[in-house]
Amino acid sequence: MKQFVDGQGHTVHLGRELGRGGQGAVYEVAQRKDTVAKIYLSAPDRQAVRKLDALARASDPQLLSISAWPQTVLKDSSGHTHGFVMPLVNETEYHELHNLYRLASRRKHFPSADWRFLVHVARNVSRAFAVLHRHGHLMGDVSARNVMVSQQGIVRFIDTDSFQIKVGADTFPCPVGTAEFTPPELQGTRFGALIRTAEHDLFGLALLIFHLLFEGRHPYAGVHDNGSTPSPAEAIAADKFAFSLRHRHGVRPPPFSLTLSALHVDLQDLFERSFSPRHRGRPTAAEWEGTLAELFAQLATCIKNPSHKHDRRLACPWCALLPGNAQSATAKTGIPAAAKRLDVEGELNRIWLGVRSLPVPAAPGPVVLSARPSPLPLPALPALPEPQPVLRASATVWGALFLLMALYVGSQGGGWLTLVVLGGLSWFNFRKNTPAAVQARQAGQLAKFKAQQRATYQALLNQQREEFERQADEVRRELSRATDRQQGNSVLSRYKRALKSLEEGRAAVRAIDQEEQDQLLRVVKQHRQPVLDRHLAQHHLRPGDVPGVGPTLIAMLNKNGVYTAKDITPSVRWIKGVGPKRYQDLVQWRDTLEQFFQFNPALISPQEFDLVRSQLDKKRGTKLKALEAAVAQLKRDLPGWQVEEDAATRQVRALKQQLAQYEATIETIERGVPELN
Repeated sequence: MKQFVDGQGHTVHLGRELGRGGQGAVYEVAQRKDTVAKIYLSAPDRQAVRKLDALARASDPQLLSISAWPQTVLKDSSGHTHGFVMPLVNETEYHELHNLYRLASRRKHFPSADWRFLVHVARNVSRAFAVLHRHGHLMGDVSARNVMVSQQGIVRFIDTDSFQIKVGADTFPCPVGTAEFTPPELQGTRFGALIRTAEHDLFGLALLIFHLLFEGRHPYAGVHDNGSTPSPAEAIAADKFAFSLRHRHGVRPPPFSLTLSALHVDLQDLFERSFSPRHRGRPTAAEWEGTLAELFAQLATCIKNPSHKHDRRLACPWCALLPGNAQSATAKTGIPAAAKRLDVEGELNRIWLGVRSLPVPAAPGPVVLSARPSPLPLPALPALPEPQPVLRASATVWGALFLLMALYVGSQGGGWLTLVVLGGLSWFNFRKNTPAAVQARQAGQLAKFKAQQRATYQALLNQQREEFERQADEVRRELSRATDRQQGNSVLSRYKRALKSLEEGRAAVRAIDQEEQDQLLRVVKQHRQPVLDRHLAQHHLRPGDVPGVGPTLIAMLNKNGVYTAKDITPSVRWIKGVGPKRYQDLVQWRDTLEQFFQFNPALISPQEFDLVRSQLDKKRGTKLKALEAAVAQLKRDLPGWQVEEDAATRQVRALKQQLAQYEATIETIERGVPELN
């Protein structure tokens, strides 16, 4: 395991190699997952070492938050500098900026990104440049390859050891540059020891922002009136800002692209100042950050196409690019105009007037009973038996027997005590059949009958309550279903469903504009591709065209049949000495040449475009007729829906009435059996 000593004298152990470039290799740092080490393949010279020391001294939390800034240098045991430690910018989470603003790579790496996200990233790029410039440093070689962006739009600068930095009285220049990001005043200049100014950085910043807001377009790539196709460096050096609204210099924006008029005047002014022939007074990064923050706050979703995001202060510029209703050729498309077209928006507005003329139904109100219903009649009390007078015969017999015995004892001269006992027993038995005793027994009999009646009636009521509760539960379920039907099939609900279907139909009609644009572009591409191939075949790969691609690698490419920009295909990646990074450099070179190539669609036969338009106008007409028929059907349906809603409301009311009656009856039973007389 390799090990070095950092600026504080601590030993730093390196882990596995993560990647390798032309200058050095990047390694993991043991026990520090958020940092990596860059080790140069060749020992840096004295001036490079001084710059690395200065970079490490200049390191602070703000710079570390926006970039892979060197935190400390790494030296061997002899004190020789071999590299530095920097924050990790994980390539599985971050991608180079051009992968975002170029449409093809955006679909792969940022599939959910829309214009709102691009504005968000542009603002973050500006903020990062503002931090860098506040510290007195410059990127120098401004390039999309030096700016990484995550899926959340977080921006990080890389290759900071090549930046121009100022520490104290010392300024360490950036010795390299990228032609398509170099300002006009520096085109053709040898960078080497050149000390750049913030004005130079600000040109590159404006170009990065333009790329983001204009779908990867280069501001100097346009259609030249004289038919020329200058290189990026030539166009920039000649101040041919193709999108300028202030300066006319024989070049205009390419077909199917946004124009500067699609932006708010504040942003127009920033771009005009950035690419002005005056070469001074360019907007600062802070100005860009503030203006882009305002743009982001003003973003809205297009009412015609939800996938379009635009400045709410202006009409949707993306809709303006769609050719469906175009009556004449425009600089935006370059495609020859057709004869008078179907006025789709006019037809949609006419049809929608019919929709708006229909009154919006009211929501069904709650069904409230006007009065609580009376309980259901309860079953009658069971009949109460009449109590019968009961004489106790045994008491009469015993009373008579004791009386006879007393008389007999008395006739025989028995003792008075015996006579008293026998007489008392006779009286006691005869007393049981007195009217009062009989009446008392009748009252007890009646109380027993009433208790039996109460128990029988309570059992009957309990039985009835269980039945009422079962029926009430059944009514509740039916009421729930009826209420759902009433609400779900109310006039308002059906109207909303019909309206949604109409809106989907309207969107489908408008979507044909995009379909037409796609088909027209396919026609253009069929004719453009052979001409583009010839253009790319004229650009031979030479040393200096692509950073890091020198004579040795070019010889290897030539050996494998790669001579010109036309030969840069995916298979080039697997040629020895190329690899993923060099392949991306080659693809970017080819893409830039392709962007500066312009093809005039007016050279294509108008009949080819007319055939596409005719077919899609027929499709539009069919959908418009279906939409109009659906509006008429909605108008016919509304009265019938109202009748059905009224019937559903009556059913809900009847079920509520029935349920309330069951509940009132159950409540009556639960109060208990009424007093029985």
